[in-house]
Amino acid sequence: MTGDPAAALLDRLLGTAVLAAVVAPAGSGKTTAIRAWLAARDVRHRWMVPGCRAEAVLQPAGDVRHPAPEHGRRPVPSDAEVVVFDDCRAGEWSTEIGRAVARGQRVILAGRDAPPPAFWEALGRGRAVLVGFADLLLSRERVEQLARERGIEPAPELLDDLIEQTRGWAAPVTIALDAMAAGPVRVERLLLAAGQYLHAEVIADLSADQRARCARLALLDGFDDELAAEALRQAPLGEPDRRLLLPAAAAGEFEFPPILSRLLTRDDAAPTAEELTAIHLRAGRFHEARGAWDRALRHTLRAGPDRAVRQLKRMLAVLEPQGRSAEALRWFRLLPEAARTRPEALLGLGLALVQAGLPREAAQLLDQADPAAWEAADQVAELSMIRAMVHRLLVEHDAAVTAGEQALTLLDGAATAPNRRSLLRVLAVEQLREIACWRGDSARTRSLAADCHRDLLRAGHRLSLVHATGVTALAAAVSGDHARAGAQAAVALRTAEQCGFGGTHVDAEAHLVLGLIAAERGDLDRARTELRRARELAAAGMFPTTARWAELSLAPALAETGHLDEARLLLADLGDHARRTGDPVLAARLLVAAAQVHRHAGEPDAARAQYTRLAAAPAPPDVLRARILLACALDADRDFPALLPRLGTDPADAVLAALVRARLGDPARLADGLRRAERAELHRTPLELLRGHAHLLTDTVADLVTGPGPGYVRALAAELAESTPAAILLSARETQIALLLPGRKSQPSIAAELYISANTMKTHVKHIYQKLGVQTRDEAVARLVELGLVPG
Repeated sequence: MTGDPAAALLDRLLGTAVLAAVVAPAGSGKTTAIRAWLAARDVRHRWMVPGCRAEAVLQPAGDVRHPAPEHGRRPVPSDAEVVVFDDCRAGEWSTEIGRAVARGQRVILAGRDAPPPAFWEALGRGRAVLVGFADLLLSRERVEQLARERGIEPAPELLDDLIEQTRGWAAPVTIALDAMAAGPVRVERLLLAAGQYLHAEVIADLSADQRARCARLALLDGFDDELAAEALRQAPLGEPDRRLLLPAAAAGEFEFPPILSRLLTRDDAAPTAEELTAIHLRAGRFHEARGAWDRALRHTLRAGPDRAVRQLKRMLAVLEPQGRSAEALRWFRLLPEAARTRPEALLGLGLALVQAGLPREAAQLLDQADPAAWEAADQVAELSMIRAMVHRLLVEHDAAVTAGEQALTLLDGAATAPNRRSLLRVLAVEQLREIACWRGDSARTRSLAADCHRDLLRAGHRLSLVHATGVTALAAAVSGDHARAGAQAAVALRTAEQCGFGGTHVDAEAHLVLGLIAAERGDLDRARTELRRARELAAAGMFPTTARWAELSLAPALAETGHLDEARLLLADLGDHARRTGDPVLAARLLVAAAQVHRHAGEPDAARAQYTRLAAAPAPPDVLRARILLACALDADRDFPALLPRLGTDPADAVLAALVRARLGDPARLADGLRRAERAELHRTPLELLRGHAHLLTDTVADLVTGPGPGYVRALAAELAESTPAAILLSARETQIALLLPGRKSQPSIAAELYISANTMKTHVKHIYQKLGVQTRDEAVARLVELGLVPG
């Protein structure tokens, strides 16, 4: 049987349906399908042909008789369960069909013409079934079976080509297989023979109007009524014509088999060259509006490469914010070679390759450019800007900075539209800011943002606006101003959501900032969540430094929460990146992350080894600050005098300078450091410096803790109390007394030295013992040494 769909539809005749119409073009296998179904279902039937009486009767036993045709028409016998009217033309057999149905017989109409109106009425009531062209197409298995019956085994690729060209149309397939059986023949000859049959039996049988419409519809790669009406600017084929000529390509869509499309487009009724271009342009715009990008570009390309290049740039402008430009390379290869090297094509496609995450392919394409031969200075500037993007993606930061600055210089003297100049400046500055931020150059990051602010507003490029806000947030976080960083990250996420970019790669920096802030606050669960999200989005959006930064911050958070295996895997991957790119900033930050992971893993010797290696590494400001915090954790206070003078003016630098100097013996700086830390919303940084050194809390700090001071300082004190409770609970006078206990002075002597009475002295000592949880002076001294309040 030629196809199960036809059999399944005809099976409804054994139920509620009384009429079936098999409507398809010549050679589609209508007769074969009906005969096979009748034989398989073992029903009594009569086969009627115009100009003949009952042509054949198939009894349940399988006996087939073929009486000679007789001219004239005789009544349909009443002894059959099913009556088949073959090659049924419009208006023929109408009386006989009505009588057969009235007698309770099932009727099958087979032909090329639309069924009579009575059929459509029955179809609407569920009493009829329509078998169309698509239901009769041969499956690959059936074509292989037909080939075996002819004693041939075509090569798989030849069989694929035959099925692709004919879509399983029975007659062309059979003609081609017969030709193969006769001897070796090329596929072109097979299709030529099949095409001659289709032209004589199908195209020649169409009316002039049908041929003209079909010749134009054949230009389309599948179509529905809406596309047909738009492309042709006239009413599409009616339902009967579609059923007659078109197998369905998809739900609600139709297409001509390629072999028939070629015949139709070469027919005398084919459109002129001008009409052909217009149809392809309309179809391209139609598919573009639907988001069917492949079809849109294929049609527009047929209208001319220049139009295809412009359409490709429009499509990429829509897809890039959604992170969906990965098809750019395939689209690029659809263009003819001459179109690829034109400035507008080369620049548009080079940018598309970058956006698709193919920087090396983009670099190869840009190497074909000859900017000296280009007349427009803005195109040369755009070339430099795209090269800056490529170098940034390949982590060739020096080359990226050179190309980006060159683009800005060229744009200053370029005669171009203000909006275009602004957009190109914004994109060039994006590359420079991304690198400046990665290198920890917060001053350069801020100055670039200020220089480009007006261009950013004029360009109206919402994607760049969101990205610029995210980089500003990251620069603030790197400088240690977490209050400003958090506010900017919130703005970036909100703006992205409002612009329709929420959840895409432009959110990467904002999530990285939120992860850094959560880690500084000690909320490691949220830090892991935000940093994982930042890594995922940055990788999707081609921000390699942002992805590495997220991983560098994630590894210590994982180690601190017990996920050591995952942390070590991250460090290994980061090591591969550092070796592959040769980026010194990544190598320095990797040493910091490795030292922190070893420290949280309880491996102090390995942590000290990484810390020692940092002395020879480049020192962006955040790396220098990390070295100071590691020195605190690893008891390397001896390194402070060499490190402090190298601190800059960022908020975090001022906090560290004040707290470290307090730790080195200038306790008056402590209150100033804590106030600065509060304004910057730093939390773990002061804790790292003060933990184990609570005796630094002088009268000034005690006043902040016990008085109406900031809630931040009270919260900081409470957390310090968890690790050194006595240090926080001792009052200023109790601290003075505690510091004198190891000297073995008597209590009266200490009371006299502090100008207090003996009873007051006894009360203070009692409170000190209670707070330390001891009962004797020796136990108190030992506890004070353990807590770091007095030297051992």
